[in-house]
Amino acid sequence: MWIMAGFVLMAVVAAAGGYFAVAKRQTSLVVGGRQLKLEVVKSPWQLQRGLSGRDDLPPDSGMLFIMPHRGIYSFWMKDMKFALDIVWLDDGLVVDLATLPAPTSTAYIPRHDPVIKADRVLELKAGMAQKFGLKPGVRLVLPD
Repeated sequence: MWIMAGFVLMAVVAAAGGYFAVAKRQTSLVVGGRQLKLEVVKSPWQLQRGLSGRDDLPPDSGMLFIMPHRGIYSFWMKDMKFALDIVWLDDGLVVDLATLPAPTSTAYIPRHDPVIKADRVLELKAGMAQKFGLKPGVRLVLPD
């Protein structure tokens, strides 16, 4: 009985480890002739956490959120220590963009509520979207 329980526990841990390994991976994307290193996230925990709590983000890096389905996804700056450009994408097309400052207090946490559905969202250090030439209507070739 205990041996069987041990095997089941090992299988669950292995499956969970595999899930999180797939859910958080690295890839790159060429935007405006520049290479952007992306951390790709799609697990519920990573989608909720995002870049919160990190001290900084290199200018050539970002986080790509792969959403479970097309929808309206609001983003806020809870526990953020630096400003972000947030780019909403639908099938590779930029459909909305916002620059959000880091919160200065817990009384007001900046957020943006897009009005167009998206299937992915890209977070970049503030100012980088403009440097990469990102604006509504621009199409990107995104990793799967």
